[in-house]
Amino acid sequence: VSGGRINDIEVVTHEDTENVAAPAFDALIREMIDRQTTDVDTVSGATGSSRGLREAVEDALWEAE
Repeated sequence: VSGGRINDIEVVTHEDTENVAAPAFDALIREMIDRQTTDVDTVSGATGSSRGLREAVEDALWEAE
C-alpha cells in the first residue's frame, strides 16, 4: 500500500491445491488492485481459496494503516 492505494499483493505462502489456487489468486489479485477493494466475487471452483485470500488481504490492509 502506498499513498492509500493497493499497489501490489503477493501471496507468500498457502496450503491450497496449487493448480486450483494459483489461477484464482492471479484473477483475484488483478481485480482487487484494479478495483482498489477486497469486495470482489469468489472464483468458481476455488471458493475457499478466494475467501482465504480476501481475508488475508483485508488483514494486511488493516496492518498497513
